Amino acid sequence: LFGQRMFELPKVVLLSSVVVVMVLAWAVKTLETASHSLGGAWRRFLAWPLVLPALCLALIYIIATFTSVAPAISFWGLYERVQGAVSILTYLTLFLMVAFHLRTRAQFHRLVNVFLLASFGISVYGIMQHFGVDPVTWSSDSTDRVIGTMGNPIFFSAYLLMVVPLTVARLLNTVRPMLKREGGARWQ
Repeated sequence: LFGQRMFELPKVVLLSSVVVVMVLAWAVKTLETASHSLGGAWRRFLAWPLVLPALCLALIYIIATFTSVAPAISFWGLYERVQGAVSILTYLTLFLMVAFHLRTRAQFHRLVNVFLLASFGISVYGIMQHFGVDPVTWSSDSTDRVIGTMGNPIFFSAYLLMVVPLTVARLLNTVRPMLKREGGARWQ
């Protein structure tokens, strides 16, 4: 709140720190279970459809950063958005860690629950901004274009658009059994 960049930099630093801890925990787990077939696990991991493209994208970012005209900017990103190779590689590492460890349907449902719970708080905050009940004083008017907790209306709407299909699917999965019970009771 009291800094110049209250959105991007703190989020990138927090996410990078969490991903580093995840990678370290995974490395410790891997070293402890090194007697098991690690090669088989890597072959299954690389066989998943989006893993190879993600690894190729990471390699492209690394090559582009080292061959850039401005390597420091390519590495860290611009001052405003902080979306350089470090951020992109952090996102890709998070994706790969989730892809490697997401194995059961229960884990997938827990992940969806986290997305939905996070979107609830973000949506309520966006509604508060729209109606002018925002507890934070922004430098720009957030009632015309709601910025939520993303710092940018485009980022806010993009996040919500990604969560809408999950919300609709969860709603249908919750309502469908109730409708079947109700409909079945009417016809009996």
